[in-house]
Amino acid sequence: MAKKKSYTSQTRKRVKEKVSPSVSTEEKELEYTTKIRVDDDRLNDSDTLDTSFLEGRVQDKEREIFQEKRENTSRKIFFRGVSYFIGVFSFFLFLFSSFLFFRNYLLDKEPVPIEKDVVKEKVIDDNYLFVGDSHTDDMDFPTFDFSYPCVRVSSSKMKTADILKDMREKIYNYNPSVVVLELGQEDLLRGESEKTILSNIEEIIKEIQKNRPIAEIYVESLYPVNLDFEDHDIDEEIPSKIVKLNKKLKERAENLDATYLDLFSLLAQDDQLKKEYTDDGISLNKKGYEAIYTFLKKELIKDN
Repeated sequence: MAKKKSYTSQTRKRVKEKVSPSVSTEEKELEYTTKIRVDDDRLNDSDTLDTSFLEGRVQDKEREIFQEKRENTSRKIFFRGVSYFIGVFSFFLFLFSSFLFFRNYLLDKEPVPIEKDVVKEKVIDDNYLFVGDSHTDDMDFPTFDFSYPCVRVSSSKMKTADILKDMREKIYNYNPSVVVLELGQEDLLRGESEKTILSNIEEIIKEIQKNRPIAEIYVESLYPVNLDFEDHDIDEEIPSKIVKLNKKLKERAENLDATYLDLFSLLAQDDQLKKEYTDDGISLNKKGYEAIYTFLKKELIKDN
């Protein structure tokens, strides 16, 4: 039996040459360098590895992910827009349906007839408010049996400016149906000008008409004084000033649709206060108030 020959390097060379006898040495070297050799000596030699195909795959994967995200975002925006449109459309549809419902409901009801040319007057209980200085303050209403609601806002030193400072407290809060103003004499005795007195009284009337339009307003004339009493402290020009002021006060009151009450003519004689009505030339005594009471009852209480 023939002895098997060992497979030496020479043998390997001859086998290789038999397999590819037509390949030149240059082609063998070229083929050798373009293929990847994997052996123990060059396993970690990354310089010889061609990784371009891996980089291409990574870039393709990134493009696919980006495209997928963009498509998802577009899809979300579209569905949100559709949802928003449906919501708005439903809201307006609800409003329109409600409008039709209420319109049909109202049309089914019979129309309420409207009264024309009917003036409805507000009716309130009589509440007489007397506003004034010392003459009003000294009036004894219970003695004279004022049998109707009566309120008094007065002071011996009351001036027109004092009323204007607090109209609410002194007038409005009483909700009067009738207001009787007896003002101006205290102003005149304290040296206030005729112009200021008239202006203040006119302003008081306007404010009452604006804030209590239903109330009837009466403006009393200034009362006369008498200089024949020794104890008086009155300027000698006061009587003539009172006469002059009363004339203008009457004009102002009538121009403002207020009723002027001429108590001066009732109490005076020769433009001075009758002595039978006073004990000091300024204040009224009981007889003087009785005369005033009779006059006011006739003018204010309509059913007498």
